[in-house]
Order: sequence, then C-alpha cells, then structure tokens
Amino acid sequence: MYMGSYVNSSVNLLVPGFVYQMKTAYLVVMAAYYLLCLFVLTSSMARSYKKSYIQSDSSLKNAFVNKVLNGWDFSITSNSSASLKHKSVFYELQELLAILRSPEKRSALKRVELFVWRVLMNLLVMFILGCACYLIYFLAVTRSLEMTGIGLLDGVLMPLCITLLNLILPFVFAYIARKEEFESFRTSLVLNTIRTIVLHGLTLGTLMYFWLDEAACRDVECSRCWETNLGEKFYCLVVMDLLITLIITFVAEFVKRMLATYCCKRFVDQPEFHIGRNTLGLIYSQTLCWLGSFFCPLLPVVMTIKLIILFYLRKASVLRNCRPMLRVWQTSRAWTNFMLVLFFGYLLSAISMAVAITMVTPSSACGPFRGQTFIYDTVSELLGSLLVMHRWFGRIVEIAFSRAVVASLLVTLW
Repeated sequence: MYMGSYVNSSVNLLVPGFVYQMKTAYLVVMAAYYLLCLFVLTSSMARSYKKSYIQSDSSLKNAFVNKVLNGWDFSITSNSSASLKHKSVFYELQELLAILRSPEKRSALKRVELFVWRVLMNLLVMFILGCACYLIYFLAVTRSLEMTGIGLLDGVLMPLCITLLNLILPFVFAYIARKEEFESFRTSLVLNTIRTIVLHGLTLGTLMYFWLDEAACRDVECSRCWETNLGEKFYCLVVMDLLITLIITFVAEFVKRMLATYCCKRFVDQPEFHIGRNTLGLIYSQTLCWLGSFFCPLLPVVMTIKLIILFYLRKASVLRNCRPMLRVWQTSRAWTNFMLVLFFGYLLSAISMAVAITMVTPSSACGPFRGQTFIYDTVSELLGSLLVMHRWFGRIVEIAFSRAVVASLLVTLW
C-alpha cells in the first residue's frame, strides 16, 4: 500500500544479462502512469475545445432561435417539472439578453462606490485565503492540538482541517460574490469558481510544502520512514474527505428539504444540486489522487471506491432531497473550462512530484530508494548504464534528463 513497503533489491531474469531492479521498475511505472494521465487529459481538452469553441456556432441569433423554438421538453408530465423548466428557460433568456443589453448607466459616484466595494470584497477573499494558509501552517508547525494526548486528534486534525476548509469556504465565496452586484450571473459564477480553485490550490500546495519539508532528512532523522508516514496521511485525507462529504450531503440537504417541505416554506427553499460545486469537488479528489499516488500506489483504487460510493449516495440524495438548478450551464464550454481546471491540478501534482524526486532525500530505513541521495539518482544510474553501452546516445540522454533540466521543465512548461 505504501512506497516504503517496497524492497530495494534486484532479481535476475531468465534472459541472460537482464536484471529486474525494483527501484527502476517503480520509477518507470510511476512515470508511465503520470504521462498516461497527461496524455488523456490533454487529448480530452483538445477535443472539448475544438467542439465548443471552433465547431460550435455561438452566435446569439441562433441561440435565441434554438431556445424559443426548441427549448421546451415535451416529455414533461408533472406540474412541478413544468414549472422548473419554465424558470430554467426564463433564466437562460435573461442571461442572453443581459449579454446584448448595454451596461446600466451609473453616475460617476456610483461607479466609484461599486469599484471600492468590489475591491474590499476581493481584499476580504484574500484575507480569508491567507487565514486558511496560516491555519495550515500553524497546525503543521506547532501541532498544538495533537500534543494534548487525545489519541483521536493524532494524525486526524490536519486532514479534518483541510477538508472543512475546502467544503465550507466555497459557500462563503458564493455569498461574497452575490454581494458584489454583478449584472451577469455568469460573471459571479466564474469569479466564485476561480476563488474556489485558488483555495484548493493554496491549501493543497501549502500542505505539500510542509509535508515535504518535514520529510526532508536531516542528520539522524533520515532513519525514519517518512514515505510510509506520508502515504498514511494521504489515505487519511481521502477517508476524511469522504466522511465529511457524506455528513454534509445527508445532514444538510435532508434537513433543509424537511424544513422547506413541512415547516418553513416561506423562508427555506428546497436545496439545489449545484453542478459547478460538485464538479470542483471531483477535481479536488482527482488532484489529491495525483498528489498521493507516488507515495501510496493503491490510492487510485481507494479513490475509485470512494467516488463510486459518493456517486450512488449523491444520486439518492439528489432524487430525494434536491431540485435541479434553475440556471443552466452551457455544457460543452463548461466541460472545457473544468478540464482546464483539472489541468492546473495536474500541474500542482507535477511540481510536487518534481520536488519530491529531485530535492528530498529518501529515508534509509525503507523504500526502494534507500541509500540514495535523491530519488532521481535512479535515473542517473540508468542513464549511466546507457552511456557505457552507447556512449553518444547515453551522453545526449544524460544531459537531457539531468536533474536540473527535468525539474526546470516540470516547473516552467507544465
């Protein structure tokens, strides 16, 4: 389950002259896994971009014609479904008209007030993001609550903090976006999505920085098996995210539906299934999987089981507790944008892996890379053997795949 469980040994194969080295095989398999993910991701992004921005006809005239003549679903049979569809068409036409409508003429004083107000709201968002990162720093450095002797807090506090931050703060950002008084709902939606993406990136990036800094071997500390410890933290983070998501899904949505149905119809609406927020949750899970797969190879299997459980439980909650979103997403373009967000998650994972491979010393107690200065020394040894067999080819490859060149390319190009 962990990288630290692998041995540092070689096996002589039946073919003379060929040796199976565990450290080389581990690094090659992981490199193939990440390159395959990159290939699938970029191919999907290219197809989606071509379909939504190049081949599609995005003229507003055709959009109005399609919506007026083909917008109604004639398979609707219930009054509630017809009412929801009516509101959905109404909001879509409203958004299209908002694009054509000239901006509302405001006085100079009103424009200045609105600009200052939005600047203050953005400063508030930056302050919240800074507080979130400082909270992670405080818990990672001081470990004040984990040292109280309460066994439940040992190893659980940090994953719990990260999960709650990534689940609660997007609702805060959505509330702030509504108060910024944007004329277009899509502008508010895009701004809230960007803030949520920045939140996920900062929390995971800060967490990886302190985890890798803690893992960096110094003197006698190299004897501990930090690879296994890091893998346990990723498993804990995945399990904690699953548990908190289940609690929020069933408690919050169920309670809100009961209030909207029986006692507080005037003040509480039936919960909406927010496509964007749930999609960003999936992107967060995939980014977490990429970050931890190098240290715990079975994490993709655990993440797959987690997503299957979430799918069926969310399906039950949506059918029983939620109503559809009244404001409809443009499916093709939304898919392209979400794939771009997923690419940034892959970028964060690639940078973290580059740091772990090229700048962190493996532990001497466990793992296939024990006894090496850096994990990347395995690549140097492989290139050295190529250099002996094919001098000119090995020399070119050695320079191209040197630790400095690879780390620079991962940071600047990806």
